[in-house]
Amino acid sequence: MKSKGIFLAVVVLILGLLSVGCSGGQGKGAAGEVPTLKLGYIMSDHHTPLFMALTRWQKFRAQYNLYLQPIQEREWYDFYAGGRKIARVKLVSTQQGPDVQRLMSQGSVDMGITGVQALILSFDKGLDAKLIAPMQTGGNLLVVKKGLAVKSWPEFVAMVKGKKQQLKIGHPGAQTIASIIFRSALKAEGITFSDNPQDRQVDITFVDMKGHGNLPSALNNQLVDGFIGPEPYPALAIQEGMAAKVTNLETLPPAGRWKNHACCAVEATEALIAQHRDLVEKMEELLILATRDVNQNRDGAAKDAAAWLGVSEKVEIDALKSVNFTSDPTGEWRQSVGTFGQIMDSMGQLSGRLHGLKPAAIAARVFDQSIYDEAVRELKQQGLLP
Repeated sequence: MKSKGIFLAVVVLILGLLSVGCSGGQGKGAAGEVPTLKLGYIMSDHHTPLFMALTRWQKFRAQYNLYLQPIQEREWYDFYAGGRKIARVKLVSTQQGPDVQRLMSQGSVDMGITGVQALILSFDKGLDAKLIAPMQTGGNLLVVKKGLAVKSWPEFVAMVKGKKQQLKIGHPGAQTIASIIFRSALKAEGITFSDNPQDRQVDITFVDMKGHGNLPSALNNQLVDGFIGPEPYPALAIQEGMAAKVTNLETLPPAGRWKNHACCAVEATEALIAQHRDLVEKMEELLILATRDVNQNRDGAAKDAAAWLGVSEKVEIDALKSVNFTSDPTGEWRQSVGTFGQIMDSMGQLSGRLHGLKPAAIAARVFDQSIYDEAVRELKQQGLLP
């Protein structure tokens, strides 16, 4: 009986040690442990600053003493700042912004890079998260199969209105930025559309490819006549001879509405901000520096993005020409965030706490600039920003 009691005590002790070792999450466990940060991102070159920071971590260590050191490539990293490990980072890859938001609502992601429209939608539904700063603007295109031979938006509109046969356009999801801009432009032009493939009365039917990666193959397999979506997928289809570029979506009507439109941005849950604000701020510092490095070394950025996404450097060199990388939440950017919200509301996508609000009020609810401002101040104090 005595030996049985000793055995049970040992089992209890082992289980206790295991529970401490697996405590992860956002809180600290035993002395010396650091929090685990679950960072979501999209497999798109719109997230090239993150890819560069991950790929060139040794350069970031030497130059900035702020870096993500790989433990298991593409999955686990140790986050160091000022020579001290401040977090274990788990990378979570997704196909589109709504995927990041779904994982965040499930607790599987607590910081991420997502489409602003995805954050607006999830915030409206009750997710407590905030936009922190932009990562890029623009970078979404309309391409069509080569046989259609249209090279501009006016030519596309004329073709659609004069065509007897219905067009099929592939898209990454109805709630993605590309779809919202494109549908808004079609309405402005008086072009009818539907998500129902059986609707024969409209000019365009949409084919949902459930993310970005299947867009070129849909065109190649003649499932669609063209597609809308983010780089590098349009550039990939063009270089493989499947497609011709029609236009960047930021040029679509109404005139000037979408110039430098908000696209992918950094976000964090309010719970993470409340518990580990310093960690969120340090990650934003890293992304600010990485964004600057991308702009100073576009060829290197194309190389890093190509390796991460599994496409050629030539594709990425072309693709990144349409993407503007920035961390600066300008007035134009904030206005664009509000515009997205207003248009989503008019499309019936908002029904919760953002429904009926004006654009400025929507932007104010979903965006918190204070962490970005703190990150900029810290980088300037260190002499890493002018």
